[in-house]
Amino acid sequence: MLNPALTHSLRDFLQELLAALPFLIFRPQPIKSFSSNRPAPKFSIGDLIATDWVDEFGEDITEFGEVVGLCYLHEGGRSYPDNTWVYYIRWTHNTSGDSDYPQFPCFEWEPSTGDDWRCIGHV
Repeated sequence: MLNPALTHSLRDFLQELLAALPFLIFRPQPIKSFSSNRPAPKFSIGDLIATDWVDEFGEDITEFGEVVGLCYLHEGGRSYPDNTWVYYIRWTHNTSGDSDYPQFPCFEWEPSTGDDWRCIGHV
């Protein structure tokens, strides 16, 4: 019989893999511009990103991830301004050795504007 903790992790991994499958099969070129009235996105699919923050203990943490999706919001809605690019991220690892932080890799289901990210490379 399988260990329930192992089964849960395997199920989560397979769900994330299926969610990312379209991006793994087809890798478009970086987007230049969709039209003259839309700004070019700051990041493209496949960009490797990093973000820095300080945890509750004052430790500097850097998290690393990959842009796996993006969407232009003509009418922002919710907490996003109008005419904004939002990005979907697959976080891969961070600089903390603490096991209390989320297990990596993990997929960020909620899009972000990426205002505090920096590009560190491209896949």
